[in-house]
Amino acid sequence: MSKLAMFGGPAIVPRDQRTIKWPIVTPDDERAVLRVLGSGKFTSNTEGELEVKQLEEEWAAFVGSQHAVAVSNGTTAIAMAINYDKLITVARNGFATPLCTDHPASLVPGYQANAKCPKYDPAAANALLDQDGWVKGADGVRSKNGLRLDFKYTTTFLAWREAGQTLVQQDLSAIGIKTTLVNQSSDTFFGTTLPQGVPGVYDIGEFENTYTYDADDALTLNCASIPSKANDFGGQNYSFACDPNRDKLFDQEQATTDPVARQAIFNQLHDNYLATFPFITLYAPVNATIVKNTAQCPTRVEHYLPLSSVVLKICRETTCCLFDISSCLIKGQGKTIEKFYKLLCLSQQRGLSHC
Repeated sequence: MSKLAMFGGPAIVPRDQRTIKWPIVTPDDERAVLRVLGSGKFTSNTEGELEVKQLEEEWAAFVGSQHAVAVSNGTTAIAMAINYDKLITVARNGFATPLCTDHPASLVPGYQANAKCPKYDPAAANALLDQDGWVKGADGVRSKNGLRLDFKYTTTFLAWREAGQTLVQQDLSAIGIKTTLVNQSSDTFFGTTLPQGVPGVYDIGEFENTYTYDADDALTLNCASIPSKANDFGGQNYSFACDPNRDKLFDQEQATTDPVARQAIFNQLHDNYLATFPFITLYAPVNATIVKNTAQCPTRVEHYLPLSSVVLKICRETTCCLFDISSCLIKGQGKTIEKFYKLLCLSQQRGLSHC
């Protein structure tokens, strides 16, 4: 038997007859693309979008699976792997509400009650990473082309943050992602780790952002706010993600005072966030205060609308990711609230605070 062509043997198809171009684009492919462009629905979160759902159903039927989940990137798998309810009940002792954008209920316009949040589905997250070629090794950690899903997960020393770190670490381990937990002082975390954005130092970061009375989030997500030497590493876009389409929407929402128009623009931004995942929101911490009533007992505890959100981003090569938890405060223990800790860290730009 002669050698195979790949080992130096004769080619079955002569070189001068190898005229097939790749990829093959058929008229059906062209019509499908034009159909999507004509619909104006470019993400799976857009109301009335059917292409992604049909793709999932057809692919599941083709491979003989009961379900299929189409997602945009690996960060989407992480969003599906996190048990948000457990974070709220365990790490926050119930002092938080569900949220998947960066605009909590106190921001109107801004808050979107019907945002299409990622559902907790570790089986689907595992399937997604399998389909994308990330293979689990003997230690259970996934790798692909020599790269391992092995990250440092950094935040400050607050007890409830450390509790949340442990829960997220368990969730990510279940889908083959290893995390090493790191805790730093606020000065180091916000002064060096986040703005420098060095992979291997800042891989996953958890922190809180608090907007004031307006939902404008351009300074934390636009291209110009990415920390760099040009701005003395003073930018607050700690995701290091730049999207010109988002920048156009930021310009539009800043150019109008019409609350209805601004809400529509914020909804478009949310569609973008939940399709591309420059961050993953974990929850909205609930602000609380303890008030001593000198005339009557017992002490009264008041709860206020959440002012913030929690997000996750991951650094790969020069692209960074983070947890953004947006409101500062509170810890209760058991049924008796023994002590509350309130931290307020004000930045110098537009009243934004980091805690």
